[in-house]
Order: sequence, then structure tokens, then C-alpha cells
Amino acid sequence: DVEEGEPAVVQREECVLEQGEVPEKAFVGKEDVRKAMEMKQPIIHALPRPSFEGVTDAYGRRGHIPSATCLPFPSLLNDAAHSTFATPEETAAVFAAAGYPTPPPTFTTYCGAGITATLPLFAALNILDWNDTQLSLYDGSLSEWCADPKCALEC
Repeated sequence: DVEEGEPAVVQREECVLEQGEVPEKAFVGKEDVRKAMEMKQPIIHALPRPSFEGVTDAYGRRGHIPSATCLPFPSLLNDAAHSTFATPEETAAVFAAAGYPTPPPTFTTYCGAGITATLPLFAALNILDWNDTQLSLYDGSLSEWCADPKCALEC
């Protein structure tokens, strides 16, 4: 029971997922994202396409972090209720459509506040088995990025 401090276990067919520790190095900050941009490392915008394209203005400014690609988190889920993940084949197709047909050596995800950006990380590790990829989450995400007028955005 999660509320009593016990690990959560979710079963889906032959896959068993357990709640575990997240490595500290998995979380990155604004300066790490800037370095990733300079080094041309993949950055994934995990919000829906209207956010990426600057159609919506939920964080005070419009657009996405420069050089980011769009991989909307709902595309990793397989039903209207978003209650289950897509199959490995569907997940691989989503990553390929976003420009990642094979595992990159590293990538960083972000969203609005660091929550939905965990879905591409989860999918890469647990559905696609990209265990050799250094994955990171910019947990400040657009909430932090957009609050700093020195941080560029693209539409």
C-alpha cells in the first residue's frame, strides 16, 4: 500500500513495474539544459503539439525550448482514458516519428512542471529498454524556463 510506505507494484501482461529510487543525476537544471542545447543533445518537449507550436500560453510565454523536438506524452498512451501505455511497437513508432528511431546516447525531457515529462523517460527505460541511454528530466521545465526572460523560446 503506497499510502503506508509500501512500494507500488503494477502488473501488465508479463511486465511488472515496481516503484523504486530515482538516481539524483536524473534531474537536471536550467544550466544543464543550456549545455545540452550547446552540445546539440536531444531535448524532448513532452507536452501536446499546441504548446510546442506556441498556440497555447499556459506558462506566461509561448513556445518551446530551442532545438527541442515534440514527443507529446499522450502519444505514449493507448486509449482515450490514458490508463495504459502503448505497446512496445507503438512506442518505438512514436519515438521514431519524433526523430529517434534508435536510442540516442542521451536525452533530456521537459514539460510544464516536470510531471508529464516523466512519461517519455519511463517509456524509454521500461518499454523500449533503452538502458544504455543517459536520460534526464528538467524538473523545472517551462515553469522555470518561462519565468526567466533571458531563456529563449521558439514557436
